[in-house]
Amino acid sequence: MPDLSSDRPDEKRRQDSAEDIESTDFGLIDAWIDEENAPSTQSRAQRRWQRRKNIDANVQQALNGIPEDMEALGALAKALPEEGQNEEIIVEDEEEQPATAAPEAAEEMRIAVEVAEDGMEAAITLLDLTKTTPRPDLASVLEFLSVEYGVIAGIDAKKLGELIERARREVVEGPILIARGRPACPGEDGRIVFPFATDSGEESQPIGPELRQAMREETPRAVLRHNLQTCLVAPGQTLAEVLPPGEGTAGHDVFGQPLRQPGQPAERPGAGDNVTEEENRYLAAIYGYVCLIDNALHILSPLWISPDGMKALFIHFFQICKEPLPESDWIMQLLEKSDVRHGIQETGMEKLCAGTAKKTRRALLLARGEPVQNGADAYFKPAFDFTSRPGKMRQDGSIDFRDRNIIVGVTADQHLGEFVPAAKGTDGMNLRGEVLAAQDGRESEFSADEGVRAEEDEAGITRYYAEREGSVRCKNGKLSVLPVVAVDGDVDYAVGHIETRADVQIQGSVLSGFHVRSLGNVVIGGRVE
Repeated sequence: MPDLSSDRPDEKRRQDSAEDIESTDFGLIDAWIDEENAPSTQSRAQRRWQRRKNIDANVQQALNGIPEDMEALGALAKALPEEGQNEEIIVEDEEEQPATAAPEAAEEMRIAVEVAEDGMEAAITLLDLTKTTPRPDLASVLEFLSVEYGVIAGIDAKKLGELIERARREVVEGPILIARGRPACPGEDGRIVFPFATDSGEESQPIGPELRQAMREETPRAVLRHNLQTCLVAPGQTLAEVLPPGEGTAGHDVFGQPLRQPGQPAERPGAGDNVTEEENRYLAAIYGYVCLIDNALHILSPLWISPDGMKALFIHFFQICKEPLPESDWIMQLLEKSDVRHGIQETGMEKLCAGTAKKTRRALLLARGEPVQNGADAYFKPAFDFTSRPGKMRQDGSIDFRDRNIIVGVTADQHLGEFVPAAKGTDGMNLRGEVLAAQDGRESEFSADEGVRAEEDEAGITRYYAEREGSVRCKNGKLSVLPVVAVDGDVDYAVGHIETRADVQIQGSVLSGFHVRSLGNVVIGGRVE
């Protein structure tokens, strides 16, 4: 506020006052500056009082803009000299009479204000203008509130004006609310949007860890027993979008400080397997099932690989979302990520790319490895049935335990069988293209003995023939035809019936119920029961 009581020259005081007023950037005081510089027959004191009167009128016209331009009003009030301040009277004309002294200094106005701790309300607790001259106006009180308490916003100018008029007549005691801040309107919280719409149009969230558990089963049948509802997505498809919180509507306190209450940001999911994050979007890197596990988005491959690494199947679950039609490049990408390089089935690829009903559960073979074929061991392949048996089934359904097929008779030149040597094994290959070594068959000793001749063909297979009539025997890797059937003990359940063209020699007895039939001689050392 300019000091009008100083001893500076009159012209200097005019310049200082004009600079102070211009700094307020308040256009209503332009007339005052022009008046100060214009010639006049009035004394300086008279011009001063007239100037205040004119500015007061202009201030009253500007009150309709309160509190929008509170700072300008405060600047205007600072630019005005105080009413009670003495001012030196300078005689400008030798013939002019000396001016009388300025009015006696008035008592200052008494104002007490209480501001809430949160700064949202201000109330006058005491307002006494009864002894204040000249009478303070609204602009003076507004300046006081701004300078002493910092209250500049949310002021009820109409109520404050009424209180000023009342305080000129009597002491006003409060608290009386004169200013109130505007609370901020909170913004909406941020959220995560999953753009998966069901057939009904409702938003669907990704499936959880149960999908991962299902794909870890050891057989395709066990996988499909998990009756899951899933969403297949294409590479590059948006999986989720993070919507930022709203800013809300800004407010302010009575000090004019802005108040903001933005919404809370959403808890962002992590970018898991086969998922990329671009700013506020999550994108699929491969064709597969989207799932949310431990607040992280994943894309699980729909390929199931058998535990032995020999089969790759596409597992199709029930779809609740619109399913993208797969492309061959997408499937090849899945096979490469699963390290499948061998045995890809073109037929399966074509079926898959042709589309699958969305409500179908199925497993489609996409790749198969070549299994190992181990070589067979060497073995004798008989041309007759010489295997002993516990008995023979009768027509009535009963079993004749005496018919054991222990002794088998043959004729001369009869084909007895062939000996097949051990075979070489064939190596296999798994889905990764790794060779699986095969094992060769084991060789064994086998030869023709008494009464048998052997003939070997070009394939290395040896065939055996009987050189005479008798009973054939295969024991300890040797094949023989004996002219005499020799029984060291009794003809009982261990031997069974004897039927042969050769001679028979029995050291023991022929027990009851057993028979011996021969075209040759039969010698029994014991008895016949």
